[in-house]
Amino acid sequence: MEMNPEIIKYYTNSRVELNRLNMRSLFEKVRTQQIIQRYLPKTSLRILDVGGAIGVYSLWLSNMGHEVHLIDPVPLHVDEAKKQSQQSNRPLSSINLGEARGLEFEDNYFDIVLLFGPLYHLIQKKERIAALLESKRVTRKGGTMFCAVISRFAFLFDVFFNGIMEVNDKSIDSIERHINSGQIRSSNESPGSFTTAYAHQPDELKEEIAAAGLNLERLIAIDGFAWFLANFEQKWQNDEYKNSLLKISQSIESNESVLGTSAHIMAVVTK
Repeated sequence: MEMNPEIIKYYTNSRVELNRLNMRSLFEKVRTQQIIQRYLPKTSLRILDVGGAIGVYSLWLSNMGHEVHLIDPVPLHVDEAKKQSQQSNRPLSSINLGEARGLEFEDNYFDIVLLFGPLYHLIQKKERIAALLESKRVTRKGGTMFCAVISRFAFLFDVFFNGIMEVNDKSIDSIERHINSGQIRSSNESPGSFTTAYAHQPDELKEEIAAAGLNLERLIAIDGFAWFLANFEQKWQNDEYKNSLLKISQSIESNESVLGTSAHIMAVVTK
């Protein structure tokens, strides 16, 4: 199975993942780490990062003493992850080109699987369920999977709050098509346009997890309202503000209303 070439081209040409989680998406990274840490025992685990890009989460977990393997369909990401791993005190156990619907690992091998990207870019429901089933296959019984998706209204908010597209009749038509179908189709409407992707409603994600025979522990708003904040970088430097923002984000993270405002939603599931 191969990823859509247009998606590979987008990540290769934009190089967006090389710095994304240390810039605009810093809060997303910190919150994701905060969520994962709740499920990490003190013992060493076997962890697979599916669609792990340049290894931000993989290297973080490896440096905590875990055996971590990374796959990604984008050669640029794999090459960069290998460079980062070579410079790390605890290199990753393996880094390879790979695709979420065809994992080259044995059954029941991993304690934890991260699925932070594949569910964005598999447009058809059957494809997303196939990816969930593959991650389920390589996860041991009782193991945990962390599955991140883009929220259905993230595109709408990005247009009006962050100006990723000029607001006019044409863009509103695009937004309405996306809200109805969940699909974001690649376009040349603006230099900041995203590539082909799918954005979930919370209930859709629940249905796909159930269809894969997985147990949903909870849905979590990763970014919540925080990605709307003006002058975020400046505010983040204030420790009291930072701690307060993280605390309140955690306390309301599973509220159904907050899930709809978040740019990303995390499903914590078990096998």
